[in-house]
Amino acid sequence: MTAQIAYLCSGMENIKSLITVVIPVRDRAGVVGRTLDSVAAQTLRPFSVVLVDNGSTDGTRAVLDRWQREMADGGPEVTVISEPRPGACAARNAGLAVVRTPWVMFFDSDDVMLPGHLARAVAVALRNPAASVVGWDALDLWPGRSKRLRFIPRDALYNNIFHSSFSTIRYMARTDLVRCAGGWTEGLTMYDDCELGVRILSHKPVMVHAGPEITVKIFHDVESITESAHEGRAAKVRTGIDAIRRHLSPRQRPWADFQQLIKLTVWADGDPESASDIAALLAGQPLPRRLLWRLLLAYVRAGGRGAARIYRPFSRFI
Repeated sequence: MTAQIAYLCSGMENIKSLITVVIPVRDRAGVVGRTLDSVAAQTLRPFSVVLVDNGSTDGTRAVLDRWQREMADGGPEVTVISEPRPGACAARNAGLAVVRTPWVMFFDSDDVMLPGHLARAVAVALRNPAASVVGWDALDLWPGRSKRLRFIPRDALYNNIFHSSFSTIRYMARTDLVRCAGGWTEGLTMYDDCELGVRILSHKPVMVHAGPEITVKIFHDVESITESAHEGRAAKVRTGIDAIRRHLSPRQRPWADFQQLIKLTVWADGDPESASDIAALLAGQPLPRRLLWRLLLAYVRAGGRGAARIYRPFSRFI
């Protein structure tokens, strides 16, 4: 893959970094090393990394500084900055502000990229000069189970709302596009990546899928700064979906409503706030839509999957 990139770049003088990986980190001293090792193992050269210490209190900054020193001899160009304002979105915006490459990729501090990940992404971008978003599938790993998460350029807005195609580490984008879209909405703790994706899609980007190979592994850990605690999660969903809804047309807003209902339905047992939100959302819908959604939510409660796919053909007129 590296040889392919060199060929694609032949004729360019003084090849410089084309991509920066931005990684926010908060209190991950014992875990972030796994992620940093996977970044150091990338076959692509050169590339840049921005590490954002998001107010850590456990020695994380020392780990980041030490890795920066280790990379000084033949590794990526590493910048370490601090962002004291809490939250992954604030940290990512701080990292975005110092990016100087045409492409940016956001990554999480507890996940892993396989050695050819960056090389493949950049090669795809160079083969598709009109592209402003390059996406890929990822492997979502939970204790005892795993799932392939797909980046879906087709019917992009609908699939982003229901399947989070623009989740944080499933794509890279032109830096100017992310900045024109407004960056990350600070204060959101759920659906922040989907909400940014909605705004990116409003710019009608040319999107390319990198191919079937999985080169990213997502590890779920309750200590992740993007992991939402169960307490107050209905309110966090409501806030995130409300932010998405503001960027949708009247025809598209029911998509956000239904996604909120699906998420809350999964959590409704034992959660009065989720049950109350479900009742309020359903009460505000026209009768045909309300009846259809009640059927689909019953299907979800019974363990059914793919409710959004079932709803898609009806969404055009209900």
